[in-house]
Amino acid sequence: MIPLWLLLKIGHGRSPRLWLPLFLLWLLLLPAALLLAPLVAVLCLILRRNPIAIGAALWGLLAGFRGIHVDVQHSHANLSISIK
Repeated sequence: MIPLWLLLKIGHGRSPRLWLPLFLLWLLLLPAALLLAPLVAVLCLILRRNPIAIGAALWGLLAGFRGIHVDVQHSHANLSISIK
């Protein structure tokens, strides 16, 4: 399943967390993906690639982002990013 939320925390100690809804981003990108789908299908035919396999690979790449956790620490500030 593709990630639906991004949790962002900036600062030290008990700084507030910001929840960003990624599902709204996916909804905004859906029309562009639908418009580009025929172009990608023709390109796959020209390059003799399987469009189903390419779609599955892209889906797997997006689904792989789920569970990523990045912490960056500096003497003045901290940054924490979690994709759920």
